[in-house]
Amino acid sequence: VEGVESTEGGAVSKKEKGKRAGKGGGAKADAERKEEEAAKKLATVEDPLAETVKPLELLQTHALDRLETHYLALEVYMRKSAWLLALRAVKRMHALCPLDPLTHVCTVRLFHEVATRPTDTSYAGEVVKKVLDAEAATLLRGLSLKVFNEEFLKQGGSTLAHAAAAAEAMLLLDPADKERALALVMKATDCSCQKQCISVHKLLLENFKDEAAAAKWKNLCAAKFPLSLTFKHRSPTTDWGGGEKEAEGRGGLSTECEELAGLAGRVELAELAEPAEPAYA
Repeated sequence: VEGVESTEGGAVSKKEKGKRAGKGGGAKADAERKEEEAAKKLATVEDPLAETVKPLELLQTHALDRLETHYLALEVYMRKSAWLLALRAVKRMHALCPLDPLTHVCTVRLFHEVATRPTDTSYAGEVVKKVLDAEAATLLRGLSLKVFNEEFLKQGGSTLAHAAAAAEAMLLLDPADKERALALVMKATDCSCQKQCISVHKLLLENFKDEAAAAKWKNLCAAKFPLSLTFKHRSPTTDWGGGEKEAEGRGGLSTECEELAGLAGRVELAELAEPAEPAYA
C-alpha cells in the first residue's frame, strides 16, 4: 500500500510540476506579448517629434557641457519651429566652442532658415523676429551670412573640418556655388581623422547629392586608410579569396559575414572616434 501511495504521490507531483511549468510558459508568453505591444506602441506614436523632447531634456540636464547636446536641440527645435529655443541652442554652442565648425554650420542654418521662412505677421511673430534679428547682429558680428562664411573659411585655413563646414554653408546659402564648394572639400590638405572623412563622404552624398564626387572621395580615403572597412572596396567573390564558385557554395554565409564585417566597422569607428571633435554634418 505504501508503494502505491508513493507511486500515486509521485504521479501527483509530476502533474503539479506540469501545471507549474505550463503556468510559467504562459507567463513568459504574456511577457513577450506585452513587450511586442509596447514596441508597436512606440513605433506608432502620434507625434514622434514631441517624443524626442523627452530624451533631449535628459541630455540638457546631464550633458549641458557637450556641444552635441545643443546640436541635437537645434535639430529638434527647428523642426518644431520653436525659433527662440533654437536660438538658445546656438547661443550655448557659441558659449562652449565659438570657432568649432559645427557651431558655424548651425549658426548659418538657423539664420538662413529664419531669413527665408514666411513672415509671421502676428504680434508674437513680430516679437520673435525682433529678438532673432538682434541676436543675429551679435552672433554674425554685423556681417551678412555669405561674408560671415567667408571670414570663417579664412580663419580655418585648409583644414578638412573647416573647409567642409564652409562648403556646406556655401551650398546652403547659394546652390549655384556648388562647384566652388566641392573644390574646397577636395582640396583640403588635413584629412588625418577618419571620422571627419566619413562625415565628408556623407556630406557629398546627402547634401551635394554628387555620387561621382563621393566615389572620388572614397577612393582618396581608401588610400589614406587602407584598413578601414568603411572605405575598403569589398567584393563577395574576392574578399574571401575563394573565387566565384566558392562564393556560390557558401550560400547565405557571405551575407552573414558581410553583416559581421559591417558591425566590426562600426566598432572600429567607435574606437577611433574623437569625442572632443564632433562631426559637423
